[in-house]
Amino acid sequence: MTEMIGLFLFATLIAGGGGILFKFYILDKLRVRQLFEGLEHCGYRKITQEDVLRKANKYKLSQNQSNSSDEIIKIIGKQNKNGGSGYLCDVHRKTRGYAGANRSTTHKYYTMLFENINLEINREIKIRKKLPKIAEHFLTMQASMQSDTGMEITEGLIKDFTDQFSITAKDHNKGITISPEVQKTLLKFINQFPLNQKKGPITTVFHISSDGWSVVCNRVVNKPNLTQLLQLSDFLTSSLSNA
Repeated sequence: MTEMIGLFLFATLIAGGGGILFKFYILDKLRVRQLFEGLEHCGYRKITQEDVLRKANKYKLSQNQSNSSDEIIKIIGKQNKNGGSGYLCDVHRKTRGYAGANRSTTHKYYTMLFENINLEINREIKIRKKLPKIAEHFLTMQASMQSDTGMEITEGLIKDFTDQFSITAKDHNKGITISPEVQKTLLKFINQFPLNQKKGPITTVFHISSDGWSVVCNRVVNKPNLTQLLQLSDFLTSSLSNA
């Protein structure tokens, strides 16, 4: 704790971009490390198993994006009461400028939480909170240029849910099942992290399939946000398991 206070005071002495870089690359890194260490004292452990890392790759944002690559910096996990295994990841995202574009490589970090658990769901789906109208239009255009993004669906969903969330699925013509309980859980947390994020490099995305679920969101750097994220995960797992 003393180390972080000293570094924070030092950061306040750095003006402009230097201070921003200090916060982004050093201060936030220390905060994340402390959060992970705190969870390790509560039953989580460091993960090195190759099979778990392969499963984690399924949920990275870099899927279907040829100009981006995501590297898991750290991953910890634990066995849950429901028989599944939950994992928390700190991920580094590197995006390169397209050929011919006057844009350099950018670096971002995000948090990925996923759980391996057998679910009674007939399709692979992705859910995200809708953005303001202009941003939503831009995101829709961006998605249309990517391959295998799925098709948006609205049938069989609660109106309040479709007002707040966008849901896409593969094999759209074969139908989809997502329980009212899951929809109500996400609506319940609409004003809490990670669903209340109005800005940041990452748009919160939920990925749900027959072998588990994940949430990808802006990098968690403080305990209140981590607490809310883990609380949401517990409710989401319970809703999915009881669907």
